Amino acid sequence: MIDAKLDAKLGTLALAVDDRAMCERFAATLDSGRPPVAGVRHAVLKHTAGKRCVIEYWVDIPGADEERLIGKVYRDQRGARVFDTLRRLHAAARAGGRMAPLFHMAEPLAYYDDLSMVVQTAVPGVELSRLGAETDWSSVVRAVADNLAVLHELPADVETRTLGDLVHKLCRPRPDELVALRPELGDAVENILQAVALAEAADPGTSVVHGDLGLGQVLWYEGRAAFVDLDGACRSHAALDVANFLVSLRLRLGPLSPGPERAFTERYRERRPGESLARLDAFEALAYLRRAAAAFRKAAEDPDGFERAQRLLAIGNWIARAAMDPGSRGGVAP
Repeated sequence: MIDAKLDAKLGTLALAVDDRAMCERFAATLDSGRPPVAGVRHAVLKHTAGKRCVIEYWVDIPGADEERLIGKVYRDQRGARVFDTLRRLHAAARAGGRMAPLFHMAEPLAYYDDLSMVVQTAVPGVELSRLGAETDWSSVVRAVADNLAVLHELPADVETRTLGDLVHKLCRPRPDELVALRPELGDAVENILQAVALAEAADPGTSVVHGDLGLGQVLWYEGRAAFVDLDGACRSHAALDVANFLVSLRLRLGPLSPGPERAFTERYRERRPGESLARLDAFEALAYLRRAAAAFRKAAEDPDGFERAQRLLAIGNWIARAAMDPGSRGGVAP
């Protein structure tokens, strides 16, 4: 449970966790073929104070099974931009008709501007981060590759972002802040940023990307993979998503990851033979920088946090230096 009154920047949170108020809200607005809503109960899934709160609602519909919805409350009106992006993605995913490959995502249902809340269907399944080592990971990652290839070719009109924009948004602390706090990390950080800059100079990137794809953003259900947390979807480099997922997989499975990694990249290339994944190594280095920043951010409460950040940054630095080596292939192994 959370005390909604303590989060001043999410001023509408108290109403969002009021089951009676949300029952009335859903009954009045979610009437697209649904029977009247009779009751609502909720659970807070994730609350980042001052930024966002993710709430799961179980909606009681007479004569039918409970329906699960997800509500996301944002600071200010940031949810309006997210909802617009989700609607564009969802529309593009269904524009190809029945014969086109389907992109699996939640359906955006409503945006309540007075709550700064996006409401969408709940995607069934289990987060990949919760799957064990005994899982048939090769089958799982092939399904992820299938869905990712469809996403990367969606004809959706979404914002284009430079890698500089994405680094600024996703790295907390930001690279310059990290170096200011720990000057000894400066060379490694600079090498990674330089490798990323070279990658962007070689190819500006025009694919529709998730932007933050990891095991926690993929749900596995009945042989298919669906993506969630598409708040940051934009046009950028396809290799950004591929690298983020590979590094997430690597950190989760450790020595068991080479087989699933290979299955993932091979399937993705089958689905998108025209995508070279050029300079994938630079994007992997960036993925390690992001995770190093996250580990550093948590170091105050995790005694091993800084040591973990150093290890992740060292791996990213090694990959970045190889990416910039004139003798390096600047891509991925066949």
